[in-house]
Amino acid sequence: TPCISASGDDVCNALAHGHKRCAANFVPFGTRLHIQNFGECLVVDRMNPRYPLRVDIAMNAEEKQRALEFGVKNLVIKIIE
Repeated sequence: TPCISASGDDVCNALAHGHKRCAANFVPFGTRLHIQNFGECLVVDRMNPRYPLRVDIAMNAEEKQRALEFGVKNLVIKIIE
């Protein structure tokens, strides 16, 4: 199912409850990241290995336009824990 992440987290349920989720390869699952102009997200998934230093932000299917507007950006990311 597209809702279940690599860590087993139900991303769709988390997003429905207002929690932010993301994917990253450079930190362990459960790490909290602060993304400039977005806020905090919890790492629960992985990305294709060809993107070792990128973060992918999870958004609901209904937020497709918002995702397209957000686009690909170079932002400051801080590891919180």
